[in-house]
Amino acid sequence: MNVAKHSLSKSNPPQPTTDQESPSLFDEPQAAKPAQAESEALLHGLFEYAPDAIIVVDSQGYIARLNAQAETMFGYSRAELLGQPLELLLPERFRKQHVAYRLGYMIEARLRPMGAGLELFGRRKDGTELAVDIMLSPLESSEEAIVIAVIRDVTERKRSQEKFQGLLESAPDAMVIVNQDGQIVLVNAQTEELFGYKRDQLLGQSVEMLLPEQFRLSHIKHRQNYFMAPQTRSMGRGLELYGLRQDGETFPIEVSLSTLETEDGLLVSSAIRDITKRKQIEAEQAQLAAIVESSDVAIIGKNLDGIITSWNRGAERIYGYTVDEVKGQSVSLLVPPNQPDETPQIMQKIRQGEVTEQYETVRIRKDGSSIHVALAVSPIKDTNGHIVGASVIARDISERKQAETQLRASLKEKEALLKEIHHRVKNNLQIISSLLKLQASYIQDTETQALFQESQHRIRAMALVHETLYLSQDLAQIDFARYVRQLTHYLLSVYGGQSPDIEIQLDLKETLLDLDRAIACGLIIGELVSNALKYAFPPPDGQTGIIHVELWPVNESQIRLTIRDNGVGFPAHLDFRQTETLGLQLVNALVTDELDGIIELNRNETGLDHHQGASFEMVFPG
Repeated sequence: MNVAKHSLSKSNPPQPTTDQESPSLFDEPQAAKPAQAESEALLHGLFEYAPDAIIVVDSQGYIARLNAQAETMFGYSRAELLGQPLELLLPERFRKQHVAYRLGYMIEARLRPMGAGLELFGRRKDGTELAVDIMLSPLESSEEAIVIAVIRDVTERKRSQEKFQGLLESAPDAMVIVNQDGQIVLVNAQTEELFGYKRDQLLGQSVEMLLPEQFRLSHIKHRQNYFMAPQTRSMGRGLELYGLRQDGETFPIEVSLSTLETEDGLLVSSAIRDITKRKQIEAEQAQLAAIVESSDVAIIGKNLDGIITSWNRGAERIYGYTVDEVKGQSVSLLVPPNQPDETPQIMQKIRQGEVTEQYETVRIRKDGSSIHVALAVSPIKDTNGHIVGASVIARDISERKQAETQLRASLKEKEALLKEIHHRVKNNLQIISSLLKLQASYIQDTETQALFQESQHRIRAMALVHETLYLSQDLAQIDFARYVRQLTHYLLSVYGGQSPDIEIQLDLKETLLDLDRAIACGLIIGELVSNALKYAFPPPDGQTGIIHVELWPVNESQIRLTIRDNGVGFPAHLDFRQTETLGLQLVNALVTDELDGIIELNRNETGLDHHQGASFEMVFPG
């Protein structure tokens, strides 16, 4: 507050006087009665020893009288102030404008109480400033109009107010202070941000404006009851409270209440916190908890020492224990006594933040029975990202394990049966081959006998496939490279006697084929290799005959089979796709129909060892 704003003026300064020489403001004529003198003495004592500074100013703004507290407050002696202009006690920046304020007050003098909302300041003799409150009271004396100024040093109170305001503004929550009428008297910046109002839009308004419409009437009653029996109420009392923003949006809040005793009466301070995010998190947690609780799989929480902290219904169903029976127990309770406990190694990984891959193991139920489970263990972190425990998800795989055991047993039986079938098919084909050979021995016609022999060799090639499968560990696929070695060895032993200087060279990449494609490829190789053995090297030649069989994958989805020789070559006048011979017809049909591939004949390329030769190249899906 500024003393300079309300005081009096100056024209001819009076001469300073002492208190003994100065007439009392309360003097009566000398004929005053003793009772009046006693009254004046009492008034003098009240004036002199009042707790506030009292300064009497004449109509021209000069100090006419002051009490001891005025000397103490401003640091001047009485003699230094008497007769001086009141502006001496004001900061220099206010002195000029104060004269106009003072003159205006003398024109319309009136009582002005303390705390009129003005920022008033005084100035001490040493130049320091102090905040003050001033009450002005006009008084008519026998000589002239004077003004009594009662001055109170409110520096400490102002500091306290500034400190309180600073604390209020720095509070993390919205702070709303209301009086007994429910009017808002003070708010902080967080209140403006939370509710969307400017400060001047809130001050003096009913606090109910910050509540949704449906809660306002009941809140008035609650507020009135609270003022009748005020008590501190902490946050989180389980009340469902909501606030209303300026834009009409409602949001959940928590409120703590406390009382403030002030000169203006009892005030209530409300700390208001927006808990929208917390409500959302609580709803998500509740939903997650419901999902966990209703899950069929066991979901177990444990701390870093392996102590069970949570246990859902799925865990009850799988292991047979209730939550009360296992909570606080070590998770090792579920490990069979005759089985190593992997928990310490798993928890060591968890401490390092690792998520363990799902693994299968055996656990023991409450009733002592064993159960196969698939476990996945992952770390649990707190809000600061620190690992505080582990989550174990367990699925009962006992039925699957039992089914797998039964399936393995069934597959083993079927595998034995398939092997037996392949063995019997191979034997039957060999019997057929032997019958054809026997029948051919009774045939005198050479061509007919040759046909029987070719059929015999084809059946032998098919039988060899079944023999290979019978000896294989995988009944679904054949190691075709191994099969080709056996087949070409057999063909060379049958036809090689006609031309003893023939050699079969193999360039085979490991290739797996199913039964159907293996039989088709075997028949193709049998036909082309046997043709080369019979016709490519007519005697006398003098050169070593070479038949080259190459089996290589073209890419991940195609296989190339090449059969070439260094013999006399394929007759130029023949179309291998349109021949009347059964062998080449069979080859073309097998390549296109059975293997879904293509076949090409290179009849003019240079053969092996610079002979003309012939080369059949086939490409088919792998």
